[in-house]
Amino acid sequence: APTSLEYYILSDPDDEMTDDNLVENLNEDQRKETQKKIDGIIGNYDNFKRIVLTTSDTLNEILKNEMADFIDSLLFDSGLNIFDKKLEAVKNHAKVINEKGRVSCNVESTNADITKLKADITTLQTEIDDIEKVKIPEIQNKIKIGKDYVEEHIKKLYKIDPEITNLNVEEAKGDIKTHEAQIKNLQARKTALDAEIKLLKETYDEVRLNELLEKKEAHRTTENSYKFEIKQIERSIDEEKHKIAIINGNIKRFKEDGAKLKQEAIDLKNSKNCPTCGQVIDKEDHIAHINEAVKKKTKEIYEIVAKIEEEEKSKDVPNKEIEKYNDDIKDKTSLIMSLTTEMEDILVEIGTLTNEKNDVEKRQQLQMESDNIPSKIENEELKISILNSKIVSRENSLKQIQENKVNEQKITAGKARLEVLEREENNGLEDIFIKKNLIGEKQLKIKNGETLVAEFKLQEYQDMVINLYKKCVHRDGIPKQMLANYIVPNINKTLESILSSTQFNVWLDPDDFRPKLVYNNRPTAIIDCIGASGKERTFAAIVLKFALNQVNVKSKPMFFFLDEVMGKLSEDSIEEFIEILQLIKNNMKRVLIIEHNHEISPDWLINVTVDEDGISALELE
Repeated sequence: APTSLEYYILSDPDDEMTDDNLVENLNEDQRKETQKKIDGIIGNYDNFKRIVLTTSDTLNEILKNEMADFIDSLLFDSGLNIFDKKLEAVKNHAKVINEKGRVSCNVESTNADITKLKADITTLQTEIDDIEKVKIPEIQNKIKIGKDYVEEHIKKLYKIDPEITNLNVEEAKGDIKTHEAQIKNLQARKTALDAEIKLLKETYDEVRLNELLEKKEAHRTTENSYKFEIKQIERSIDEEKHKIAIINGNIKRFKEDGAKLKQEAIDLKNSKNCPTCGQVIDKEDHIAHINEAVKKKTKEIYEIVAKIEEEEKSKDVPNKEIEKYNDDIKDKTSLIMSLTTEMEDILVEIGTLTNEKNDVEKRQQLQMESDNIPSKIENEELKISILNSKIVSRENSLKQIQENKVNEQKITAGKARLEVLEREENNGLEDIFIKKNLIGEKQLKIKNGETLVAEFKLQEYQDMVINLYKKCVHRDGIPKQMLANYIVPNINKTLESILSSTQFNVWLDPDDFRPKLVYNNRPTAIIDCIGASGKERTFAAIVLKFALNQVNVKSKPMFFFLDEVMGKLSEDSIEEFIEILQLIKNNMKRVLIIEHNHEISPDWLINVTVDEDGISALELE
């Protein structure tokens, strides 16, 4: 078609149509949304085929449509698809509600649990009241009486030193004897110490002892130096001995080589074969060869003997060094012996002075111990005095101590009884706390149960409302009822009007919306249109399409396009078909027919064109 169609998105009707708001210049999402909106208003190509275009290939499609698709198309054409929006809205609403999570509840069982919990709370509250108003006050009164009893006997107690009260007189007397014996032991020890002190020296020559010790240390240092030097000399001797061992090793190898050559010479002399050619000795030349070989071996032996003599002479140098080192060791050993002799008298004097030093130090220790003994004796005498004083105080307080024991026994018994009562009070308070906690837990369970029941009932009510609303707006609800009560009767009325000149009638069944066909002379022989003859299907399809066009409230196309739909018609049926088309034409602006199988009378036509393939295009008046 030479015409182009462009779409613009305008914010209001006064906006100019420019490239900025041209749909083709918008993004993909905007174009798709615009196309969706256009299809929702005027329908898509499937809508066009259903109510405008018919070809030989699509002739029967309108008769054999699936029921769901056919109903959807009827709802769209008649504008009743508005209920789809309502259905979508209620589904979205249900989705929002269900996002919170579904509530599961057995109302009867939950209410029974709530009733039981309330009964339990009543029982617990009765028990709490009994404890709070009867048991606890009784216990608290007993506690008050017990405290008064204990306080009364505490006031009767005499203030006596606990040491006096708890004193064991016999043990105290025994301790006194022990202290007296200790005093005698200390006195005897002091006498012995004083006698021993008189036998020990009072002083010693400390300066002389230090001088001698320094000399002893200097001698030890010198002696160690000489011993170290001897060790160094001994290592040098070992080095020279190692050299001699190496020379002896060389001599041993030379001797072994000489012995080997000597044996080889003997073997040559006793040989029966020539050493040069290997033949048996039978000529003087062969003997000469042997003598020459023996002479050569003998010469090598003399050379080895010379080497051995040379090695033997080389041992003279390390041997002389060893003798020299041994002389040095003797000299230093002699010096050490001389120093040791000189130190003998010094060591004797050091021993004497050391003994005198030990006597002086021991005298000082014994004197210190002897000087401390009088203080120890005074401590023992003081302990004896304190014990005697306690014994006297104990004897003077015997009556008061006895009275205190009686009162303390009563106080102890009273406190023990108070502990029992206080435990009973605490147990009662704890029992109240536990029972109140149980009441709180049960009240919470009741609240949760009541909340659950309320939420469940609200959920049931919402489900009922939503399901009822869905039934109403679903295509099987109000839309289908409106189709059955208003749209389908209008379609059937149109079908009956257009087919009034034919021998059969076509209508949509109000129950399943399938196109039915029946001949006027056989009103009980009802069949589905799709199962009828070619003529019947052609008539039914074209008339049904026209009827659907009439109920369409969307694009409302006012033309028909029939492409080669008369193939199933006989020559006798053409005139009848043209009459039907004429009735359709009365309600349409254009009916376009493409046909090349049948001749159509020119009386019915306004324009006729024939293309190069011989196909006619004709437009009815």
